[in-house]
Amino acid sequence: MSEKYRVRLAQRYERQELFDAVKLCHDENGIFPLSERKVMAAIDRALNSMEGHGEGSPAVVGVIGPPGQIEASLFLSVEQPNYSDAWHLIEYWNFCHPDFRAPAGRASALLEWAKTVSAKMQLPVIIGIVSNERTNAKIRLYERHVKHVGAFFLHDPTGLVANSVLDAGIRSRTEKKALQARRQQARAMLEGSRVN
Repeated sequence: MSEKYRVRLAQRYERQELFDAVKLCHDENGIFPLSERKVMAAIDRALNSMEGHGEGSPAVVGVIGPPGQIEASLFLSVEQPNYSDAWHLIEYWNFCHPDFRAPAGRASALLEWAKTVSAKMQLPVIIGIVSNERTNAKIRLYERHVKHVGAFFLHDPTGLVANSVLDAGIRSRTEKKALQARRQQARAMLEGSRVN
């Protein structure tokens, strides 16, 4: 693990700061609309789990930065695939606040921390990237720490998936307006097809 960036466990008083970081992460990488309720429930599950109580699957959040100033964070949850009884760790997010992306190293420190948690718990860890911004650079970073075992693909016939991940490749104002019009049209079609 990087000696320059020490990863520590998130504390309860950082609950809102963690949520704010997830909102920033979602703004950059989220595919579907953000559910504040679900995000807060996941954060609370991790905080409760780290305090030794709570229900549901154990979870943990590692953070970098002094108390009250989270520079980067990574969330890990103990879960099972839908096709197996085997347990593993799955990463919900690995996010570095834009103000702390230079100098580099925080994301690497968090990836190494995730590997340490994995080794201590004797559970494999699944970590992924959903992004169209600097994706190849992120893949190279992750490949320096963990094995590359797949890829994600998306087909959205509704036009409702709207965010920076998909919009990253759309550069002109005309293209963005056309996309917005298609999304509005798709929403209208869905609203019209709903049975009351």
